[in-house]
Amino acid sequence: MASIIGHAFGGIITKKVVGDRLPISRERVFLFTLIFLALLPDFDIIIYIIFKPSGMVPHRGLSHGIPFLFLVACIGTILTANYFGTPKRKLFFVFLCALFSHPILDYLMGAGPPIAFLAPFYDGSFISPISIIPWAFYSESAAGLFQILYYPPALIGYCLELMIFLPIVLLFKKFRARIIPILLPAISVFAVTCTVLIYN
Repeated sequence: MASIIGHAFGGIITKKVVGDRLPISRERVFLFTLIFLALLPDFDIIIYIIFKPSGMVPHRGLSHGIPFLFLVACIGTILTANYFGTPKRKLFFVFLCALFSHPILDYLMGAGPPIAFLAPFYDGSFISPISIIPWAFYSESAAGLFQILYYPPALIGYCLELMIFLPIVLLFKKFRARIIPILLPAISVFAVTCTVLIYN
Protein backbone atom coordinates (compact mmCIF):
# COMPACT_ATOMS: atom_id res chain seq x y z
CA MET A 1 0.00 0.00 0.00
CA ALA A 2 1.08 3.58 -0.48
CA SER A 3 0.74 5.34 2.87
CA ILE A 4 -2.38 7.12 4.04
CA ILE A 5 -0.68 10.34 2.88
CA GLY A 6 -0.15 9.15 -0.67
CA HIS A 7 -3.67 7.77 -0.99
CA ALA A 8 -5.22 10.94 0.46
CA PHE A 9 -3.36 12.91 -2.21
CA GLY A 10 -4.91 10.57 -4.76
CA GLY A 11 -8.32 11.91 -3.75
CA ILE A 12 -7.14 15.53 -3.64
CA ILE A 13 -5.53 15.34 -7.09
CA THR A 14 -8.67 13.69 -8.47
CA LYS A 15 -10.63 16.69 -7.21
CA LYS A 16 -8.19 19.12 -8.82
CA VAL A 17 -7.95 17.34 -12.17
CA VAL A 18 -11.54 16.24 -12.86
CA GLY A 19 -13.67 17.18 -9.88
CA ASP A 20 -13.28 20.94 -10.24
CA ARG A 21 -15.09 20.79 -13.57
CA LEU A 22 -18.31 19.70 -11.90
CA PRO A 23 -21.02 21.98 -10.55
CA ILE A 24 -20.70 20.97 -6.89
CA SER A 25 -22.78 22.73 -4.26
CA ARG A 26 -20.84 21.32 -1.29
CA GLU A 27 -17.16 21.62 -2.20
CA ARG A 28 -15.58 20.67 1.12
CA VAL A 29 -17.77 17.59 1.64
CA PHE A 30 -17.04 16.58 -1.94
CA LEU A 31 -13.29 16.80 -1.34
CA PHE A 32 -13.48 14.69 1.83
CA THR A 33 -15.66 12.17 -0.03
CA LEU A 34 -12.98 11.77 -2.70
CA ILE A 35 -10.26 11.38 -0.07
CA PHE A 36 -12.38 8.75 1.70
CA LEU A 37 -12.92 6.86 -1.56
CA ALA A 38 -9.19 6.99 -2.34
CA LEU A 39 -8.48 5.41 1.07
CA LEU A 40 -11.39 2.95 1.07
CA PRO A 41 -9.70 -0.15 -0.46
CA ASP A 42 -7.32 -0.32 2.52
CA PHE A 43 -10.23 -0.94 4.86
CA ASP A 44 -9.60 -4.61 4.04
CA ILE A 45 -6.86 -4.49 6.68
CA ILE A 46 -9.27 -3.17 9.33
CA ILE A 47 -11.87 -5.81 8.46
CA TYR A 48 -9.21 -8.53 8.66
CA ILE A 49 -7.87 -7.30 12.02
CA ILE A 50 -11.35 -7.11 13.59
CA PHE A 51 -13.09 -10.17 12.12
CA LYS A 52 -10.30 -12.36 10.63
CA PRO A 53 -12.67 -14.01 8.10
CA SER A 54 -11.44 -17.43 7.06
CA GLY A 55 -10.04 -17.51 3.55
CA MET A 56 -9.83 -13.71 3.30
CA VAL A 57 -6.73 -12.22 1.70
CA PRO A 58 -5.56 -9.75 4.39
CA HIS A 59 -4.56 -7.07 1.91
CA ARG A 60 -4.81 -6.13 -1.79
CA GLY A 61 -7.46 -8.69 -2.56
CA LEU A 62 -11.10 -8.12 -3.49
CA SER A 63 -11.22 -4.49 -2.29
CA HIS A 64 -8.46 -3.52 -4.72
CA GLY A 65 -10.14 -5.13 -7.73
CA ILE A 66 -11.71 -3.13 -10.54
CA PRO A 67 -15.15 -4.83 -10.15
CA PHE A 68 -15.28 -3.73 -6.50
CA LEU A 69 -14.27 -0.18 -7.44
CA PHE A 70 -17.03 -0.01 -10.06
CA LEU A 71 -19.59 -1.27 -7.54
CA VAL A 72 -18.56 1.27 -4.90
CA ALA A 73 -18.58 4.11 -7.45
CA CYS A 74 -22.09 3.07 -8.51
CA ILE A 75 -23.41 2.94 -4.95
CA GLY A 76 -21.70 6.22 -4.05
CA THR A 77 -23.18 7.94 -7.09
CA ILE A 78 -26.71 6.72 -6.34
CA LEU A 79 -26.45 7.83 -2.71
CA THR A 80 -24.92 11.27 -3.27
CA ALA A 81 -25.87 12.61 -6.72
CA ASN A 82 -28.81 14.62 -5.40
CA TYR A 83 -26.82 15.84 -2.40
CA PHE A 84 -24.01 17.17 -4.61
CA GLY A 85 -26.42 18.38 -7.30
CA THR A 86 -24.29 16.75 -9.99
CA PRO A 87 -25.11 14.67 -13.11
CA LYS A 88 -24.80 11.01 -12.18
CA ARG A 89 -22.61 9.97 -15.11
CA LYS A 90 -20.02 12.65 -14.38
CA LEU A 91 -20.11 12.01 -10.64
CA PHE A 92 -19.63 8.27 -11.22
CA PHE A 93 -16.55 8.99 -13.35
CA VAL A 94 -14.98 11.23 -10.67
CA PHE A 95 -15.72 8.71 -7.91
CA LEU A 96 -14.21 5.93 -10.01
CA CYS A 97 -11.06 8.00 -10.64
CA ALA A 98 -10.61 8.57 -6.88
CA LEU A 99 -11.12 4.88 -6.14
CA PHE A 100 -8.88 3.73 -8.98
CA SER A 101 -6.05 5.99 -7.78
CA HIS A 102 -5.61 3.57 -4.89
CA PRO A 103 -4.58 0.35 -6.68
CA ILE A 104 -2.58 2.36 -9.21
CA LEU A 105 -0.45 3.91 -6.44
CA ASP A 106 -0.08 0.50 -4.79
CA TYR A 107 1.03 -0.95 -8.12
CA LEU A 108 3.59 1.82 -8.63
CA MET A 109 5.02 1.14 -5.19
CA GLY A 110 6.53 -2.03 -6.64
CA ALA A 111 6.56 -3.87 -3.30
CA GLY A 112 4.26 -5.79 -1.00
CA PRO A 113 1.53 -8.19 -2.10
CA PRO A 114 0.70 -7.98 -5.82
CA ILE A 115 -2.66 -6.38 -6.63
CA ALA A 116 -5.56 -8.58 -7.77
CA PHE A 117 -6.96 -6.07 -10.25
CA LEU A 118 -9.62 -8.47 -11.57
CA ALA A 119 -10.68 -10.17 -8.31
CA PRO A 120 -12.90 -12.11 -7.84
CA PHE A 121 -13.08 -13.15 -11.51
CA TYR A 122 -9.37 -13.76 -12.06
CA ASP A 123 -6.77 -14.75 -9.47
CA GLY A 124 -3.78 -13.23 -11.25
CA SER A 125 -2.12 -10.32 -9.47
CA PHE A 126 0.30 -7.65 -10.60
CA ILE A 127 3.00 -5.35 -9.23
CA SER A 128 5.35 -2.86 -10.88
CA PRO A 129 8.87 -4.18 -11.54
CA ILE A 130 10.33 -0.96 -10.15
CA SER A 131 9.36 1.25 -7.22
CA ILE A 132 8.22 4.72 -8.31
CA ILE A 133 6.20 5.50 -5.16
CA PRO A 134 7.92 5.14 -1.74
CA TRP A 135 7.32 1.92 0.16
CA ALA A 136 4.66 1.96 2.84
CA PHE A 137 4.12 -0.67 5.47
CA TYR A 138 1.13 -2.44 6.95
CA SER A 139 0.45 -4.94 9.69
CA GLU A 140 -2.14 -7.60 10.32
CA SER A 141 -2.50 -6.44 13.94
CA ALA A 142 -3.80 -3.21 15.46
CA ALA A 143 -0.63 -2.71 17.53
CA GLY A 144 1.50 -3.16 14.43
CA LEU A 145 -0.47 -0.49 12.55
CA PHE A 146 0.24 2.07 15.28
CA GLN A 147 3.93 1.14 15.45
CA ILE A 148 4.26 1.74 11.71
CA LEU A 149 3.34 5.41 12.21
CA TYR A 150 6.72 5.96 13.93
CA TYR A 151 8.79 3.42 11.99
CA PRO A 152 11.81 5.37 10.58
CA PRO A 153 11.63 3.91 7.03
CA ALA A 154 7.92 4.80 6.96
CA LEU A 155 8.73 8.39 8.00
CA ILE A 156 11.13 8.67 5.07
CA GLY A 157 8.36 7.42 2.79
CA TYR A 158 5.91 10.02 4.15
CA CYS A 159 8.39 12.81 3.40
CA LEU A 160 9.01 11.58 -0.15
CA GLU A 161 5.25 11.25 -0.78
CA LEU A 162 4.73 14.85 0.35
CA MET A 163 7.52 15.98 -1.97
CA ILE A 164 5.99 14.03 -4.89
CA PHE A 165 2.32 14.91 -4.49
CA LEU A 166 2.09 18.29 -2.74
CA PRO A 167 3.75 20.17 -5.63
CA ILE A 168 1.24 18.58 -8.03
CA VAL A 169 -1.63 19.96 -5.94
CA LEU A 170 0.02 23.38 -5.67
CA LEU A 171 0.37 23.56 -9.47
CA PHE A 172 -3.38 24.20 -9.61
CA LYS A 173 -3.00 27.42 -7.62
CA LYS A 174 -2.23 30.76 -9.24
CA PHE A 175 1.11 32.25 -8.26
CA ARG A 176 2.31 35.75 -9.04
CA ALA A 177 5.94 34.69 -9.33
CA ARG A 178 6.59 32.72 -12.51
CA ILE A 179 9.45 30.76 -10.99
CA ILE A 180 7.16 28.85 -8.60
CA PRO A 181 5.26 26.85 -11.29
CA ILE A 182 8.67 25.83 -12.67
CA LEU A 183 10.05 24.76 -9.29
CA LEU A 184 7.05 22.64 -8.31
CA PRO A 185 7.40 19.95 -11.01
CA ALA A 186 11.15 19.96 -10.37
CA ILE A 187 10.52 19.07 -6.72
CA SER A 188 8.22 16.19 -7.72
CA VAL A 189 10.71 14.88 -10.27
CA PHE A 190 13.53 15.13 -7.70
CA ALA A 191 11.46 13.17 -5.13
CA VAL A 192 10.55 10.47 -7.66
CA THR A 193 14.23 10.19 -8.64
CA CYS A 194 15.20 9.81 -4.97
CA THR A 195 12.49 7.19 -4.55
CA VAL A 196 13.74 5.16 -7.52
CA LEU A 197 17.34 5.35 -6.25
CA ILE A 198 16.46 4.44 -2.65
CA TYR A 199 13.98 1.62 -3.23
CA ASN A 200 15.38 -0.15 -6.30
